[in-house]
This record gives sequence, structure tokens and C-alpha cells, in this order.
Amino acid sequence: MPVGSMIRINTAALGMWSFLIGCVLLIWLVATGPVIWHAVRAWRVHDPWLPFERRPDGRWTMLTMSRFQRVFRAPPRDQRTQRGLRWRWGYYGLLAVVMTVGLVALIPVFAQGIRLTPWH
Repeated sequence: MPVGSMIRINTAALGMWSFLIGCVLLIWLVATGPVIWHAVRAWRVHDPWLPFERRPDGRWTMLTMSRFQRVFRAPPRDQRTQRGLRWRWGYYGLLAVVMTVGLVALIPVFAQGIRLTPWH
């Protein structure tokens, strides 16, 4: 096989692909990482309300710390319902799924200008 007929890899395009995938993964981790982390934490201690309660140091968890997320804070133990728990986990579960599907769907859109075709 002659050397001239070998396919060359466009290293600039590979670099752009790596950067694109890295950015998408970073956005995904920032957006859904706290939800996944708290879900695992709650599952380990068998307390589904744990992510919505105050931490031992008195501060709120990542899922309830902002003023926009204060509606997700756990009520007192005697006022908790299964409906409230389902609503909280449903919202954050839907958020994680939408972020994942949305970011995966955007990869081809962002990548249209990046080609991995051989140079001629």
C-alpha cells in the first residue's frame, strides 16, 4: 500500500471533539452530579428525606441551599408525606433525565462543523 493513500487523522478535529465531549461531561456533572450523589447517599442510609434535610452543621444540602430551591426543604418529621417525597425526587429525577438527554442530543448539533474526515 503506497504511503500517500493512507488516511491521515485530522488532529485539530480530534482536539475539538475531545474539548466538546469534555465540556458536555462537565456540564452534565455540574447539573446532575448533586442529584446522583444525594440519591446514592440517601440509598446507603435508607433515608430518602436525607438530601432535603439540614446537614449536621446547620446548613442546607446542595439540593435545597438556594432561595429558589427552598420549596424542596424537608418539613418537620410529623408533617412529611409520601406525596411530598415523590414530588421532590420526581422533580430532581426529571431534571437529571432531561439534562442527560438534552446534552446528548446537542452533541451532533455542536459537532456539525467538526469533521473527522481524512485530509486530501
